[in-house]
Amino acid sequence: MTEEEENKRMADYFKKHEAELKKFGALHGFEESKKFLLDHPHLCSDFAASFLTIECLNLAIDDNEKEAGNMAEQCIIVQYLLEMARSLNALATNSNVINTFFKKIGMADPSYMKMFHDEVASFKDRIMKRAIQKKQEYLAEAEAKEREERIAQSPGGVDPQEVYDALPDEMREAFDSREVSRLQEVAERMDREVFAYHLDRCIKSGLWLPNANTGAEEEGEDNDNGTEA
Repeated sequence: MTEEEENKRMADYFKKHEAELKKFGALHGFEESKKFLLDHPHLCSDFAASFLTIECLNLAIDDNEKEAGNMAEQCIIVQYLLEMARSLNALATNSNVINTFFKKIGMADPSYMKMFHDEVASFKDRIMKRAIQKKQEYLAEAEAKEREERIAQSPGGVDPQEVYDALPDEMREAFDSREVSRLQEVAERMDREVFAYHLDRCIKSGLWLPNANTGAEEEGEDNDNGTEA
């Protein structure tokens, strides 16, 4: 079977059993889990473990830590059951295997249960770390998309947010005030080349409309004329 065919089988399984898998993932305790798996033995599969892992990650990404922790334990239950079935060379969906597993875990000594709970804690920790990474990736993708949109809408293909953030403090304050007179005052005080550089970037990014606000640019020209005179 090709990887594509296997992925399709898994997707079909997810779609067909999604409701049952989510219900199992929300259960608490071995007794409830045992009863549910005996009623739905088809959930004793690697596909089910994969679904629970994905759902656990989604819960963690949405900051539902308590639900994610419970889902993590349910996922480990399925994984432990599958491991035992493989060791017995038996089908995990067999009711005798399911009963044997829960009988074993119900009578397990403290060291076995410690191993089980340590595995749950380790799995949950990996899920939470992955959730943080995914959220950072989503944020970076969203920021990149927003930047592309800002650049696409700017007259000169320059990101207005980057231009604004790079402005000298006094120039940014003048922009924030929306007062042309304050920008003209900054133009008089600031080094002409520095001011011209930032103003040009403001125009290219769309932060400043030269046709509507020519005062600041003309101020620089007037200063030059006055100096020559």
